[in-house]
Amino acid sequence: MGFLSDVVEAMFFRTDSMQYWHASLYGLGTVRGEIKNSERLKEHEAIAYEILLPRGSNFSNETPFVFFFHSAQFNMSYNMQQVAFLAEGGLPVVMFDYRGSGLSHGVLSLEGMLLDAELVWDEVCGGSVKKKNAILLGQGVGADALLRFYSRHEQDVAAVVLESVYATQRGWVRDRYGPVIGDICARLLRVTEIQPIDIISQVTCPLIVLRPEKDDFIRDGERRRFDEAVPKGAEIWHVKGRRYLGIFSDNASSYRVKLFSWLNQHKLTK
Repeated sequence: MGFLSDVVEAMFFRTDSMQYWHASLYGLGTVRGEIKNSERLKEHEAIAYEILLPRGSNFSNETPFVFFFHSAQFNMSYNMQQVAFLAEGGLPVVMFDYRGSGLSHGVLSLEGMLLDAELVWDEVCGGSVKKKNAILLGQGVGADALLRFYSRHEQDVAAVVLESVYATQRGWVRDRYGPVIGDICARLLRVTEIQPIDIISQVTCPLIVLRPEKDDFIRDGERRRFDEAVPKGAEIWHVKGRRYLGIFSDNASSYRVKLFSWLNQHKLTK
């Protein structure tokens, strides 16, 4: 059963270790690091992270910053195009590769993504940075890990931005692969203790849920279940004509401006 569960769990991910984008292409400074000497990691495991720094800026306790949970599609260098505009606009962005993706070493898993985030959080925000200034941004399966992280750090989070998040892990598998095959795979999957739908109604900070019209990651059933649980006062942005991971990757996207306007409204820009 463990092997079969691992096979099903791998359906959530599509990672590699290639280098795609560099911060220098955006004129941004960086701080890079690797976490490997931790009692919470096994031998030969390591987590790579990178902080995108706005021009002429330091990562200080006075500045709001973005803590980014990438989609587990390829790696953090591929997903840099999703968030570099935020650093260009003045917000430092903390990125990291889950174990088993990009420059990190180990085995990628739904459960392990939360531990990876915790280790990076402790490493980067363990000093003078005010954790309460964190803006959490997650996409796809990264949004799932983000919500579990939020449930542990609610007091430290200033805002949450989610794209293409499902209600439950088994529901995502069932919806995506259809009757019979989807049902069998869903039963085999070893799920995390807390599911996205268990957390979303408890989010008290400013919240946006992004729904690209041409979403090939999540199906309608899981989307509706999740959106029905979103708390009053949160915003759901239905983005016409955009595909999954296509909302912010386009340099001409009006949603980059709209997101900054929303952050400014909540006094979360520099």
